Amino acid sequence: MKFLRLTSLSCAITCLCVSPCVHAQYVSEHTNAAALALTYSGIEYGAGGDLELARLNLGRALNHMPYFARALLFLQICDDVRAGRLSTAAAVNIFKAINHPAPPAGGSPVELVQSVLQKVPGYGPAWIVLSQIESSRHHAKQAATALARAR
Repeated sequence: MKFLRLTSLSCAITCLCVSPCVHAQYVSEHTNAAALALTYSGIEYGAGGDLELARLNLGRALNHMPYFARALLFLQICDDVRAGRLSTAAAVNIFKAINHPAPPAGGSPVELVQSVLQKVPGYGPAWIVLSQIESSRHHAKQAATALARAR
């Protein structure tokens, strides 16, 4: 019986991948982690005002998980700015609201999204973000109301 001497992590992973199930699980975990990291990076760039880098990272996240709702939502916001349906300042406020659970300078997350909704009352992605914020604050009734308005 021969023993393999593993000299790198990639060799170890290759040896572990003898079973298709192990390989599939590794690929799936890697894909999910990459999509999450790229999405949160995109949100961070958006909150900082760099919507082009936000858009780039969100698009990359969708390469890993094509139906990742959070990445799709924020990519839609970037696309709406490009198309002129939403101002850059409004988009940045939405990104800031979801990125900072503690009140950032300029208001609480709810106030940031509500300032966008005052200017663009029918903007669905803002209502979805407001619903997420209210849900994270354990305000189920307000979250459900905001989500119903997103249609």
